[in-house]
Amino acid sequence: MRKSIILCRSGEDERDKAKQLKKKAEEHGIDALIMVIDEKRPGHEYYFSIIQSCPDLVFTLDFAGFEMSTETGEIALINLPCRNIHVILKEREQDFRKYLPRKLSIAMFFYCHEHEIFNRLQVQYPDIPYLKLVKDWDHMLEDVQAEAV
Repeated sequence: MRKSIILCRSGEDERDKAKQLKKKAEEHGIDALIMVIDEKRPGHEYYFSIIQSCPDLVFTLDFAGFEMSTETGEIALINLPCRNIHVILKEREQDFRKYLPRKLSIAMFFYCHEHEIFNRLQVQYPDIPYLKLVKDWDHMLEDVQAEAV
């Protein structure tokens, strides 16, 4: 069974989405632990917790965890020794402008559930290493499993 961590923010809606993803991931043979990001806690503490747990996959919901950065200002997630699955559920223009023009990793897979967001990202950020439109959690997880081979 693959091991994963789901990063989400502390809002109730975000935690509910993380619980939905956890349930679906487990149905697809992926053990999932939810890690709620509190922006008051230093990012390196989350980063080291992720490293210590040795996950096969890290899921982020709406850019949770992207605020973790290296000493050189890069997104710390690009240095994780596992696949990054970034799920974009809603419009996050500020995060798009802040994170998507930066250095990204080929281990970063971005999934959109909204056609309009997918089209916009495809046009405005053509350097995203992997961007796919999926209609639900099941289709996304099937793709994740197929791409992780």
